[in-house]
Amino acid sequence: MSFKEGNTYGKMSKRGEGKITKEVKSKLTDLMDNIIDDIDVEMLTTTQKFKLLDMCLQYSIPKMVYKQEIKVNESETPKQFEVQVIDTKELKDKVDEYEKWKQSEEHILSNVKFSNK
Repeated sequence: MSFKEGNTYGKMSKRGEGKITKEVKSKLTDLMDNIIDDIDVEMLTTTQKFKLLDMCLQYSIPKMVYKQEIKVNESETPKQFEVQVIDTKELKDKVDEYEKWKQSEEHILSNVKFSNK
């Protein structure tokens, strides 16, 4: 479903209004402004100034998000892979038997030594 101009999605909320109204938010903002205005920065110690700076920066600067870019070499990625779908027990037994035979053949070939004469 694509975006259509003039839709009303999200306008009818089943949750109702939030508990904190605009009036309460504005009163809290005024209270914070008064408290900040009353702080005498000259009377604070260096440690207190750093703590105040830290608290203010948490709300004024966006938090950093660490993103890592992963580069993959095409030479390291497998270019082919094999998928086996086994739908019956007989076919599974045949595939298992073939795998055992293949491993035993590789084992035998690994013990054979070739010489150039």
